[in-house]
Amino acid sequence: MPTENYKFPADFVWGAATSSYQIEGAVSEDGKGEDIWDVFTKEDHRIFEHHTGETACDHYHRFKEDVKLMKEIGLHAYRFSINWSRVLPNGYGQVNEKGIAFYNALINELLANDIEPYITLYHWELPYELYKRGGWLNPQIVDWFGDYARLIAERFSDRVKNFFTLNEPQCFVGLGFLTGEHAPGVQAPLRDTFEMAHNALKAHGKAVQMLRAYGKQKLSIGFAPTASMCYPETESAEDIEAARKAQEEADKANNSGNSSNTGGNSSSGSAMVDQNALNNVLKNHTAEDVAMLAAIIECEAGNQSYEGKCAVGSVVINRVADPRFANSISGVIYAPYQFSPVASGRFAIVLARGANAACTQAAVDVLNGYININALYFHVYDSSVDVGGTVIGDHVFY
Repeated sequence: MPTENYKFPADFVWGAATSSYQIEGAVSEDGKGEDIWDVFTKEDHRIFEHHTGETACDHYHRFKEDVKLMKEIGLHAYRFSINWSRVLPNGYGQVNEKGIAFYNALINELLANDIEPYITLYHWELPYELYKRGGWLNPQIVDWFGDYARLIAERFSDRVKNFFTLNEPQCFVGLGFLTGEHAPGVQAPLRDTFEMAHNALKAHGKAVQMLRAYGKQKLSIGFAPTASMCYPETESAEDIEAARKAQEEADKANNSGNSSNTGGNSSSGSAMVDQNALNNVLKNHTAEDVAMLAAIIECEAGNQSYEGKCAVGSVVINRVADPRFANSISGVIYAPYQFSPVASGRFAIVLARGANAACTQAAVDVLNGYININALYFHVYDSSVDVGGTVIGDHVFY
């Protein structure tokens, strides 16, 4: 499709993003506790040539130089992650004030150079002490993460208004605990990864609640998922089938062959998902879980601003290369309907406010491209949208 059909929105924010372990160094300085990457990178046969993040870019000591470089290259925003174990060495309890001081100094330096700070609460740096207590498999992590989010809100939200809860949950669950490629290098049973995804979802919701409750100004809160889309080169049956197969492979790469991301990639209609294992987790959702998981978010990394409710198992799909989307939608969110065991081919889709009929139809086309849909439940904010289904209030049934 011609590239001239696409352009960045006028309010698009140009910036850069990092994770703490990748750049900070100082892994054992000033009271920081160990995280799973500190341990993982010291194990044999894990990392190429035994590289570690012990020094990395030495950002912990050279952040002022780094911010100066950011300004020189014209960045207007910088998304960085807080290392959970730098501010809470055990993951909970005693606060490390020297860690807090570092992030305060970084935030102030960014603002002094007209660079808007964006904080990611979790970019895979699970405190090792929490890992030893079960980590994402332990339901207590919901409260641990909530308390951590409260601390961050209390200390930094007077100056920072943009927050992300989790970065690429399908990676830290699937690659960290299913394939074992990432820290902590575990190859757990598939069912366990669904439990972890369930807990990660709840932790996200809890963090949103805490940020809202203890934020010192109006905050913009989102999470940073990842996804891939594959398109046929032509409309021939051969190319369409090739794109379908490529999408399945991409889903395996993004989600380690299952829906174990917090965004629960819903290739659930395919053979990649162990539906029984997923159902065993979904059936345990409580009313409290649903309330927590239906937290409002306003933004996703890499997409336009979005405001809507995220359902259990939802995932943001990258903007589709289709002009019908124009600038009226930042992406598509799809999820198992009503937080219950998923009936074959039944999904809920949420579109941004103001999505027009063509935009809605494009979403249908996207899903039809790689999910076998027997029946589709469509939820749109604009009840005037009609793409051929029967409109009942704000619900469109096919």
